[in-house]
Amino acid sequence: MTMFDAPPVQIVPFQPGHEAEVRRLADRCLGDGYLGDLSPVLSRPGLVFGVALATGGTGAEGEGTGGDIAGFVFGWRLAAGELDGLYPALRDQPRPEPLLRAEAAGHLAILKTIAVDPAWQGRGLGGELFRGCAQRLRLDGADGLVVPAWTIAGRPNLGPVLTREGFHPFAELPRPWAEDCDRHSFTCHHRSQDEGCICGLRLYGKPV
Repeated sequence: MTMFDAPPVQIVPFQPGHEAEVRRLADRCLGDGYLGDLSPVLSRPGLVFGVALATGGTGAEGEGTGGDIAGFVFGWRLAAGELDGLYPALRDQPRPEPLLRAEAAGHLAILKTIAVDPAWQGRGLGGELFRGCAQRLRLDGADGLVVPAWTIAGRPNLGPVLTREGFHPFAELPRPWAEDCDRHSFTCHHRSQDEGCICGLRLYGKPV
């Protein structure tokens, strides 16, 4: 059963056979080695993991660069206190009361990661992946949704999509990956030769 269909791309639940190409796409979009071992993600209770399969046609440049996978998205329901565990710097920042209530009740979800093959960007696929995952999380009982949007020199990559969907920023985390980036645990494509890690996170939230 698909989350939704958007020919020539079909979004389907993740299957083990998708793992290698998902990791390659993450390397291209998020940095070499960013995802690494998918086991911790796949073991999450209540995981929603959608993969966009190119069922016909090609990317904007006339050929896809990601094999049959044009994009992916995943998220899950958070246990109480899990958000602070993922982002320890959040403990020092206020967050909206509706999100606090949802988290305390175990009804807060996170849409953790989304990536779209460069050949398919600019065609609305990121928005389709986002909405499909968010809808599935709501159907699974989420009362609030948090989205960590990657920022590069202060500019959020998902800002326009999140604004259209009614999300509001509530926290800013500068350079959360600096330690991993500096020791080259993964290779970020946006790392500055002079400044090192310049990426941050802006957390958006919305009661649903």
